[in-house]
Amino acid sequence: MAKAGKAETEHAIAAAERAFPAWHAQTAKARSEILYRWYQLMIEHKAWLAQLMTAEQGKPFKEAEGEWNTPRALFSGLQNRRSGPIGVVAAITPWNFPMAMLTAQTGSGAGGGLHHHYQAGEQHAAERVRAAEAGERACQTRMLNAVTGDTHAISDAIIASKAVRKISFTGSTQVGKTLVRNVADTMKKVSMELGGNAPYIVFENADIDAAVKGAIASKFRNAGQVCVSVNRFYILYSRCRLRSLRRAAG
Repeated sequence: MAKAGKAETEHAIAAAERAFPAWHAQTAKARSEILYRWYQLMIEHKAWLAQLMTAEQGKPFKEAEGEWNTPRALFSGLQNRRSGPIGVVAAITPWNFPMAMLTAQTGSGAGGGLHHHYQAGEQHAAERVRAAEAGERACQTRMLNAVTGDTHAISDAIIASKAVRKISFTGSTQVGKTLVRNVADTMKKVSMELGGNAPYIVFENADIDAAVKGAIASKFRNAGQVCVSVNRFYILYSRCRLRSLRRAAG
């Protein structure tokens, strides 16, 4: 993979900026049809992209295949979307769901004619670059540009650029706060999906078998690397109820 830095990032931003007027001039229906062609190209290589994702970042293969449910649902609902233009948007996605978040962040905005996207990342780069190549084939424009490499140099170029009008970020709260502070000088818009807490609460009248099954599924899905994976359990049971459960269990 190419290791991009400041110059390559600025080149990608400029390409997205040049492509913006023609893309925004298209109707929502035309954009949705183009984006659906992008989805179809990715589906044609779904198994290979899933294998690439698993080999590169360790995601269980079934989870890697399952990521394609997100773009299918997203692209099928874009035909009637209407929005005003923003401009170039930098979409920075997490490592644990690279394809789902790539299509969610780029497809939803591009389908509405909101903006062009520029994708940055250091880890799990291969499958996202391949997906971006499919997007370029479908769109026949530079509305989607993928840059991977020196994270700090890429981020600094994004933050400093006046052409980038918005940043979309999914990741940790700490990094999200840093991004918001750093983009204040250029007054960029931001959309953030940041880390949080995911308690699992079991009340006294719960179906214990269902609660155990749900807890295991939530905690161990995708090897535990999910933004809503359980990070604490609250079992709200009285001592009397616990004794009766022990007796029932023998």
